[in-house]
Order: sequence, then C-alpha cells, then structure tokens
Amino acid sequence: NNYFNAYQRIRRSTNMSDKIILSGGLPRKIGMLKSIITKKFKKRVELAPYEEETLTGLFILSLYCNKRFPSVLEAMRFVKKNGVRFV
Repeated sequence: NNYFNAYQRIRRSTNMSDKIILSGGLPRKIGMLKSIITKKFKKRVELAPYEEETLTGLFILSLYCNKRFPSVLEAMRFVKKNGVRFV
C-alpha cells in the first residue's frame, strides 16, 4: 500500500509509463509479490532485466567512464547485446 500511495502521488504530477518494473531481490524470490502488485496497480508488471541491476548499472557506467564507449547508451547496448553475469 505504501508503494501504491507513493505511485499515486507521483502519477498526478508526471507522465507515467503503462508498466511497472520491479527491481531488487524480493520480487525474484517471492513470485506471488508480482501478482499482488499487478492486481493492486492494474498495470503491466515486469522484473528488471538484470538480476543484479545495481552492479549492471555500475558496470555500464564504468565502460563509459573508461572511454570504452562514446556514450552511456552505447555501453548499455553492448551489455544488452552481450549480456552480463556477476559471479
């Protein structure tokens, strides 16, 4: 309910997407959570594309900061195309 209430406040002042993206470990560990959120928000709900989204984001930024790619977008495309796995 706290997330839904925050979403309602934000939605009033911005142009929100038609889907909700869940990140973090709980949605991956507790499958029922996605179902509950889908019902509550009445929107399409997806899991974040990477299991370790924080590390993936930092990796993308490091590729850009080390001048391996001319933009963050190009680094993102590289990671999306080739995948990333942290062990």
